[in-house]
Amino acid sequence: MKRFITLLWIAVAVFMLSGCSNTKQEMELTYRDQGIKHMNAGDYTAAVTSFTKALQQAPGRVRELELDISYYKAAAQYKSGDFGGAIDTYTNLIDYKANADLYILRGSAYIGTGETEKAYADFDQAMEMDGKNYESYIRIYESLAQTDAEKAKGYLNEALKLEGKKDKDYLNRGEIYYYLGDYQNAEKELKEALKKENMESLLYLGKTYEAVQDPDTALDYYQQYQEKGRESQEVYNIMGMCKMNKGDYEGALQSFQAGLAMTDGTAFRQTLLFNEAVAYEYLLDFDTAAAKMAAYLEEFPDDTKAQKENEFLQTRRTKSAGEGDNPEESGDTDEGDGQDPGGQDGEGGEA
Repeated sequence: MKRFITLLWIAVAVFMLSGCSNTKQEMELTYRDQGIKHMNAGDYTAAVTSFTKALQQAPGRVRELELDISYYKAAAQYKSGDFGGAIDTYTNLIDYKANADLYILRGSAYIGTGETEKAYADFDQAMEMDGKNYESYIRIYESLAQTDAEKAKGYLNEALKLEGKKDKDYLNRGEIYYYLGDYQNAEKELKEALKKENMESLLYLGKTYEAVQDPDTALDYYQQYQEKGRESQEVYNIMGMCKMNKGDYEGALQSFQAGLAMTDGTAFRQTLLFNEAVAYEYLLDFDTAAAKMAAYLEEFPDDTKAQKENEFLQTRRTKSAGEGDNPEESGDTDEGDGQDPGGQDGEGGEA
């Protein structure tokens, strides 16, 4: 009888421990989902808190779930400006299982702290591990472009030494030539990619034609890209900016609003909201522009560019457009001004 009771208590204890384990995993997943929602909303500080709480629910061993959450946490730290925190998280991931992707990500965080030599060391390590991948070179270029343009271009020139005749090889070379400002070769490579039915080439063909001041052809390629099932907030923003630059402010407004109407993502919502207000300004609807910019600042109060723009709009909303008011009087708003896709990354993490 005593043995039966002992076995019964053991069974109960195992059941309770199993239930506790399941509950903690459910909490871990819940906090992870909360963190992703915060990231998509642009609240990266709250996202870091949620991902930290998720990891606190983890068992003593590292599983794919913990690695996934750590990637998200590091991305949120980076986007919140906590580059040191991102470096620590990426270092932990590297110590567990290093790969080229992690070295590029940590190198980008080192750029944020101004530790360029450590960044270059990480980038070089990434190239040793994955030096045959065009995309790795492009990602390093994007990390360095704002701080050391010449060194960034050096990585792109190295990438052009790679060979390949697959559709993605042509696409990547076209993208690289685009970044280097060699639009003739960019067009050539991208059209080869298109012949091989790589639809992503349509986007970069649009960017290439826009760069050579041919917005009509650019918009045609962007439209084709959307028609191939690539509709996104990012592309609506790109199209809106292209229309702004050709003086089609009504068309630009329609593109920005079409992007805002999408419900399958929020990555470019901040950018689109800002550009929507700017489009109203260029349409000389200062009252609506001021109201939109004020609403934008309620949601994103730390945007200094928007603060300056709001001050300008507040001085114009009481004036009549017929008095000759011109949005170009603003100290910060040139034709087509706004936030381009590079202004807000909006990635949901690198899982």
